Amino acid sequence: MLLIGTSWANDWISIDSVEFSMGCDPSKKSNCSQDELPLHKTKLRAYDVQRTEVTQAEWLACVEAGVCVVTPYHWDPEKLGNWPVTGMNRLEAEAYCTWVGGRLPTEAEWELAARGPDGRSNPWGDGDATCELARLRGCGELLGPVASFPKGASPYGVMDMVGNAWEFVSDFYRSDYYSQSPGENPTGPTNSNLISLRSPNSFDLQLPSASTRIAAPQMVRASVLGLRCVRETQP
Repeated sequence: MLLIGTSWANDWISIDSVEFSMGCDPSKKSNCSQDELPLHKTKLRAYDVQRTEVTQAEWLACVEAGVCVVTPYHWDPEKLGNWPVTGMNRLEAEAYCTWVGGRLPTEAEWELAARGPDGRSNPWGDGDATCELARLRGCGELLGPVASFPKGASPYGVMDMVGNAWEFVSDFYRSDYYSQSPGENPTGPTNSNLISLRSPNSFDLQLPSASTRIAAPQMVRASVLGLRCVRETQP
């Protein structure tokens, strides 16, 4: 089992049990996608979330432990150790999270960590994404060192929840799921061949927001797709 206190390990941020508004708020965002609607109340139990996306240095430790495999994109942990690791499939992402004592977040857990409980549209508030707040398409390299945009931190201090790498979550995807989602601790639909991805850096030339979600094949790999983990709150 990984010792979280090691020098390269990701910080864990505790998030208390709370009810929040999940999805897109049409009064704040004029171009809500149908799969972000309706805006709905969701209550979550307490959990811990990693402050940053999993880095190449962190993934390297998992590779050296014989649990993870080298990923096919951008792999250079000596030079890019503080960049998000990308290119794993979801099973490999799940294996990493298990190794650090956690799991992939649900969409609801991911979105609360990104937005906080106050109804904001983005980690930094209701304003649009800019190159000063997030690493976005059109702002230079699509990937770069984690936590490079402190002004874009979420209310909990979680970094890069918009921009940098897209991220796996544990939910399968259905475009109409929000109209059927339970009010407490939703875990996504069970009858889908697609999975959800979060942490947008661009989407159909629209400015991304923390409610943006897209669908992907279950075994997708991509050069801009990474992960962060959650775990049950520690006593």
